[in-house]
Order: sequence, then C-alpha cells, then structure tokens
Amino acid sequence: MSRAHSIAGCPTPGWIDGGQLHKCGFTRRMALSCLVDADHSDTARHYGNEIQYDPPEPRWQERLGALDQYVAHLPVGDTERERHRNHLRRQMYHACRAAEIEPPIRSCDAPVGSGKTTAVMAYLLQAAQKKGLRHIFVVLPYTNIIKQSVEVYRQALVLPGERPEDVVAEHHHQADFEDVSLRQLATLWRAPVIVTTAVQFFETLASHHPARLRKLHELPSSAVFVDETHAAIPSHLWPQVWNWLEHGHVTGAVISFWQVGPYRDSGN
Repeated sequence: MSRAHSIAGCPTPGWIDGGQLHKCGFTRRMALSCLVDADHSDTARHYGNEIQYDPPEPRWQERLGALDQYVAHLPVGDTERERHRNHLRRQMYHACRAAEIEPPIRSCDAPVGSGKTTAVMAYLLQAAQKKGLRHIFVVLPYTNIIKQSVEVYRQALVLPGERPEDVVAEHHHQADFEDVSLRQLATLWRAPVIVTTAVQFFETLASHHPARLRKLHELPSSAVFVDETHAAIPSHLWPQVWNWLEHGHVTGAVISFWQVGPYRDSGN
C-alpha cells in the first residue's frame, strides 16, 4: 500500500509513534470530526454531491474598518430621545472596540436596544485579528434574531467584490441556500463568520453522530459570542458546557463569552 501510494506521487507522511488516545471525550470527538469530515468530503466530491470551494479570507482588520464605517454612518436620530439613545449605543460600541482582549472568556450584561449586535462584533474582530483566529461564531437563541443579525453583519462586514452569503453564513433549520457552495459554508462552519442557533452549536459540541460532528474541528482557533445565555441552554447543563468551553480554549479555541441579562424595556 505504501509503495502504491508513492508511485501515485502522493506525499508520504512520517511515522507516528503509537500511544493511547486521550481519554477526554471532547478530544476524541475533535479527532473523530477531522476523520469524518475528510472521509465525507472525499466521498461526496467523488459522487458529485459537493464542490471544491474555497471560503473567503478572514481579512479581520479590513472588516473591522468596514464595521467602523457602518456604525459611523448610522442615523443620529430625529428626536432628543432618539439622539440620546444612539449616543449611548455609540459609547457601547467604542467601549467594546477598545476592550482588553487578553482574557479568554469575557462577559457583558447589555440590555435589549443597547447596540450589542455591532458592539460585540467589534470586540470579536479585534480579538480575531490580533490572535490570528479562523472563524467568528455568533450563537443566538431564536431564528428571528439570527435573521436580523445576519442582515446587519452582511451590510457591515462584506468588502467590495465579495458575496455577502460567502462571508456571513446563516445556519439554522429555516435557512435557504442559493447553491451548494453556500450550503457547505454554513452547515460545515467554513465561512469567516457563522451565525447559528444555540441548539446547533451546543448539540454539535456534545454529539457523537458523524453528520453533526463533522464540523466540530472548525471550532478551535475561533471567537465565540453566546448571546442571551440565560435562554441558550437549561441552567443545570452549564457546568458541563463550561467544561467544554474551557477545554476548547486549551485546545486552541478562544472563547469570547458574553452574558446578556433578561429582557428589559429599552424604550424602543
């Protein structure tokens, strides 16, 4: 087999010393994710069910500049109340943009209407650019919030010459895709920015089924924003999830964990 491999002109990897696989279930699932994705991708391409498609480059610094421009051109407001509210939103944005990124896990208690959609993204882009991350995950509790956030991100983060759907992937059960490449970017978590549901995100972390597990290895070296954590998963499951997130940091994933309190009237 090795001889046939060499004759075919394929590179020959060096020998790996044998040893016991790590006993941690998360580490095992991460290894299985790499294996399953390679196997499924090769098989699907062979039968024409997937296409070879390279996702856009992260270009985090440029996207942060585009986000700055988007926020700078938002309406100031027609009434005194609107101007005051938008002034507070701009303060929120600049505070998040200038926040220290060294702590691997951060929290922010921000009420509805405070402008956290763009403010949090500014922080995540800063972290992604300075730490050389691969992806940004935005984990939201409801599909209607996902659609609103995706619309904002596609307006604010897409650079000239790019398709918005390539840069910001919308991943939930109601999402529609114009072609196979867009479906791959979203469902396999290969786009620079992935906006998904808490169900998709946390079930992927916990799953042992190949179809769902296939995308898990995209998580390491990523920034993750968990919105409305009180509604993301049942409270009694947080100890286990917290262990996964901490282990994700150990294996290379940078987790930006944002906590948003229960709904409060913002005056909108």
